[in-house]
Amino acid sequence: LRSNLDGEIEGNGDIRYVMVFSLIAVFILLIASINFMNLTTARSASRGKEVGLRKVLGAHKKRLIYQFLMESTGFVFIAMILAINLISLLLPFFNDLTGKEITMISLLDGGIILGLAILMGLTGLAAGSYPSFYLSSFQPLDTIRQKLPKGKGRSSIRNILVVFQFTISIALIISTIIVLKQINFMKNQKLGFKKEQVLAVRARGQGISQQFEAVKDELKKYPGIIEASYSSGVPGNTTAILTTFQEGKPDSASFTFDFIFTDYDFLKTYEIELLQGRNFSRDMGADNEGAYLINETARSKLGWGEATLGKKIGYSRELMRPIVGIVKDFHYRSLKEDIGPLAIYLQPERNTFLSVKMKTDDISQTLAFIEKTWKSFEKERNFEYFFVDQNFDALYNSEERLSRIFTLFSIIAIFVACLGLFGLASYTAEQSTKEIGIRKVLGASVRSIVFKLSQNFIKWVLVANLIAWPVTYFVIKKYWLANFPFRISIGLFTFAAAGSIAFVIAVATVSFQSIKAALADPIDSIRYE
Repeated sequence: LRSNLDGEIEGNGDIRYVMVFSLIAVFILLIASINFMNLTTARSASRGKEVGLRKVLGAHKKRLIYQFLMESTGFVFIAMILAINLISLLLPFFNDLTGKEITMISLLDGGIILGLAILMGLTGLAAGSYPSFYLSSFQPLDTIRQKLPKGKGRSSIRNILVVFQFTISIALIISTIIVLKQINFMKNQKLGFKKEQVLAVRARGQGISQQFEAVKDELKKYPGIIEASYSSGVPGNTTAILTTFQEGKPDSASFTFDFIFTDYDFLKTYEIELLQGRNFSRDMGADNEGAYLINETARSKLGWGEATLGKKIGYSRELMRPIVGIVKDFHYRSLKEDIGPLAIYLQPERNTFLSVKMKTDDISQTLAFIEKTWKSFEKERNFEYFFVDQNFDALYNSEERLSRIFTLFSIIAIFVACLGLFGLASYTAEQSTKEIGIRKVLGASVRSIVFKLSQNFIKWVLVANLIAWPVTYFVIKKYWLANFPFRISIGLFTFAAAGSIAFVIAVATVSFQSIKAALADPIDSIRYE
């Protein structure tokens, strides 16, 4: 999780993602806890008489606090049991979403069970703390007379909590949009080579190694094949990293270069642009002994400038060979990494892959011909292949999984936040029943009543946007986008889109209860007591 080295044996994870997902999970749990606090305190009138009678009969404040904390912890315990059962049902979907193979047995070890118990206790205390102290503070006489405190302080706290909920939800929506845009940018950015319609066949058998030119000649006879080339790696699969020595400079001046060993036709197969010098040529006898093409980054690192052509480099002092051409920088690795110094060395016998450039007319028939030709030369190994564009796009699998998880988290967060908003809107409409009836009798329209009931909630959602926008911009730019050397610029549209989504959802949630209350018969509203 904390390893990020050149030439990793296999793809590794990232501790930052573990921390981000843990933080998001905590935030979603906080949103749910805030719902519990808001709805418990908002509907405190239903518990007021109970609190008053208990105090009259001798109950101490500490005892009442303990009771309400135990109630909230009981709710959390029931939720925990339901959550564990839900996990067992959704685990296959989760494994598919994340690309993991987690089993229920692995989730039931002692450490995780202890962690769940601690989480349950903390959540129960966090969710029940404010309601318990609030409810236990009622004066017995006031509760029996139904004169409970309705000061602005309680309402202000609820408003702050609503703002906090929607700030988190909007931040998640913005993050999801930015992650999706960055992935789309990386997958559609010009790479400096053509990866479409190129088939890469693994060339590891003796039959191919001994007859590689004959295989290419046979393939090129087919009208559906444009070009073919052998190489030790292909874009997205370049594994050789070698120390490179320079002519006329000491060993201490050596550099680490990425290497691709190729034949004469690598540039033509991938349509890589040559900036200076020439390509490998069969007509140049010296090339048979080895020659180099390097990219712009490598030329800059070597420091020879315009005099680079003809200079000799090598991965050993005994194999120093001339540089015959400079190619334009191209993304032979994913856009998650900078373009490094690259040396393309003419050595056809190191043929790990055979790249075949095909026409788009009939790929299935062309593929069948390639397989048939392959098997006529290679009897011992299976025909293994992949398309270079699909293999290159697979480099962004972790980011695509990230986007799917962010999307799911955003949906859950906004849904849980809207549950709380729905409950508060329902409570507000219930508290305003008589007022709504009187307003309708005096001629108020349904639209004006809906607006009056909704405006307070909508105002706080707008405030949440103003808080979420700058905070999310700073966090995601500094701690996520900064990891990509090639990245999108964050425009105002992204934030406006996220804010609009949250706003529309909040309006729809609140309006449902408001419209329902506004359409009620005013006679029933006035005499409901």
